[in-house]
Amino acid sequence: MHEFRTLLLGALSKFNNIHTLKNAIEEIREIMTEHITNQERMNTFLGCLAEQNDMKNTQKKEYIRVYGLAAEIFEESLIPFIPKILSQITKRLKDGNQEVHLAYAEALGSIVHNVISNLSEYEDIDNVMDMIFTMIFTNLN
Repeated sequence: MHEFRTLLLGALSKFNNIHTLKNAIEEIREIMTEHITNQERMNTFLGCLAEQNDMKNTQKKEYIRVYGLAAEIFEESLIPFIPKILSQITKRLKDGNQEVHLAYAEALGSIVHNVISNLSEYEDIDNVMDMIFTMIFTNLN
């Protein structure tokens, strides 16, 4: 697990520089598709994203977009992790930067779209949407 965490933190550190940003996104995508194979690794991944503080707005936006990318890759498999993701996202919503808010909106839209797009039962869709809205409004109050 230590090797996975080191690999992940190395990729995330590339968000610090505009010149390495594209590589960072490609590496994060590869890590998600190739290395996140179980719940423990997903929790480590989400934990590493949550640990990052004191970032420039550009970094914040890219970190937030990673949640949307995760929804694209994992789709409905992300459902058990939605409370943790939304908790992390809404904690950072208090940031007053409009560009960062736009990244939140994009990530949330991606989560909603990609997670529920393969659900066929209305009740499942309703449960996921209820969970999302409850988390958002609970954490924003």
